[in-house]
Amino acid sequence: MRFVCFVKFLKISSDYAYVGKMLAKVLYLCDKKIKLMSNFDLKLSSRIDETTQRSEILLRFHCGRNVDFRVKSGIYIQQSHFRYFVNREATRKSGINIPDKVVSATKEEAKKKGYKLKMYGEVVIAERLITPDVKYD
Repeated sequence: MRFVCFVKFLKISSDYAYVGKMLAKVLYLCDKKIKLMSNFDLKLSSRIDETTQRSEILLRFHCGRNVDFRVKSGIYIQQSHFRYFVNREATRKSGINIPDKVVSATKEEAKKKGYKLKMYGEVVIAERLITPDVKYD
């Protein structure tokens, strides 16, 4: 049932700006109808647009063993704004101690510190945007 709700939601959402805001509500409503453990993951596409230097966010919804649904979001971001989740078990097995507060890292940070990364992650605005027309006292 949750899968059907997810597919219907993607079909009716023509404006991708509201996908992130409404998705949590849709999954919550679907969860009330059927009790299954499901995951919703974000992955950054390896394909980089040559003109804008941005990559597309790929969405993955999997519920149980039978349901695995992948879709392109149509949302493009810079690679510096995407952080991959750290695979703690693989990192500890390689002999690297990882602090508890480290949850995600960019590919460059992981390469420096030797962290093993998972294939999915989160979108993070790492830079502060300052406009010239705003004055601070």
